[in-house]
Amino acid sequence: AAQSTAPLGLSSQWLVGFSFFLFPGASFSLRSRYRPQHVFFGAAIFLLSVGTALLGLKEALLFELGAKYSAFEPEGVLANVLGLLLAAFGAVVLYILTRADWKRPLQAEEQALSMDFKTLT
Repeated sequence: AAQSTAPLGLSSQWLVGFSFFLFPGASFSLRSRYRPQHVFFGAAIFLLSVGTALLGLKEALLFELGAKYSAFEPEGVLANVLGLLLAAFGAVVLYILTRADWKRPLQAEEQALSMDFKTLT
């Protein structure tokens, strides 16, 4: 299920993100309202992709090595190290996504206009 969900989610995320953030007709307030959903679904799709890669790695190991997996074959050790590195990469990316000090600084036009115009009322 995740094998088909991740590419479908990525495609829809890309299309909707393109229409909201790169299309010149989208307003700043519309962009600011969609941004939290964009970040959430981007992180969810990333987690699905990492999970799909880990499950594919495990499936390939079980089909290739079978009962020899517990004998610490070099292919199994290499795949396990790759799986650990992939899981660590996913954790680092999610950590960076959740940290406020890693966020992109506001551009000059965003600071001047106050994206939701809340300070003007």
